[in-house]
Amino acid sequence: MRTLSVAGSFDDCQRMVKDAFVDPGLSGSLQLSSANSINVGRLLPQMVYYAKASLELARRDGAAPNFIIPTGNLGNALACVWAREAGLPIGDIVLASNANLTVPEYLASGEWRPRPSTPTLASAMDVGNPSNMERLRG
Repeated sequence: MRTLSVAGSFDDCQRMVKDAFVDPGLSGSLQLSSANSINVGRLLPQMVYYAKASLELARRDGAAPNFIIPTGNLGNALACVWAREAGLPIGDIVLASNANLTVPEYLASGEWRPRPSTPTLASAMDVGNPSNMERLRG
């Protein structure tokens, strides 16, 4: 295993990773994998968090709980959406955002316009083109 540093934003790094996965020479010879939310293998276990929390809270309170989730690459939000679609008692899913407004603007306008991220103190949310938006929109 090797860890590499990227001089750039999350979006720059994610673009490089996605390009590497579709490059036959790289993906075949290096046996690439990803531990972030572009790998569905990370999203499925995240659903378990929402399953446990929603079932416990629904039993205790008699109502489906709502969740507030930071946007970022939208993996955590997608796991919550999938858990709700699987039939778990989940109410509203509210997405929290920082200065990177790609997702809130899409939800307001219906027009998807990814752009470079803006650096903030909440760097995990500094994503201008979240890859899981493809899955949420699809």
